Amino acid sequence: MGVIIPNSFQSNMPSPGDKIATFYANEAGNPGSLVSLGTAEPQVKLCDVGDTPIGWSQGSMVANEWIDVTLYAPIWNSDVDAGSSAINYGNVLTPANDGKVKKAVSLSTEIICGIAIRAAAASGQVLYIPIVSTPDPVTT
Repeated sequence: MGVIIPNSFQSNMPSPGDKIATFYANEAGNPGSLVSLGTAEPQVKLCDVGDTPIGWSQGSMVANEWIDVTLYAPIWNSDVDAGSSAINYGNVLTPANDGKVKKAVSLSTEIICGIAIRAAAASGQVLYIPIVSTPDPVTT
């Protein structure tokens, strides 16, 4: 059985411009621990090798309790490209046409502009944490 997240998440919903957001810890950790998104919305977990960090915990993380997270960058929202598929929690985003975003397909060839912290339908709006990275250069 998965973790049951209380209905109070709606009152903790992050908003564009927030630099601190409340998430649901799915494990215990020390104050100031580097965190990444968990497996389900709105969970965070301790960052492991290969994870994309989103920020750090403001206090001690207690499993299955709310924790405030200081984010690397303020939350932003953008329109989702109508021709793309729906975006899920934790999907990596890349620029699309007309100032919109879409789900990244190839992390090694696309410019990354963020990581989704809310699910969104195609043609909807997605909340995300801006993260910028470029593809690995081709070496010969």
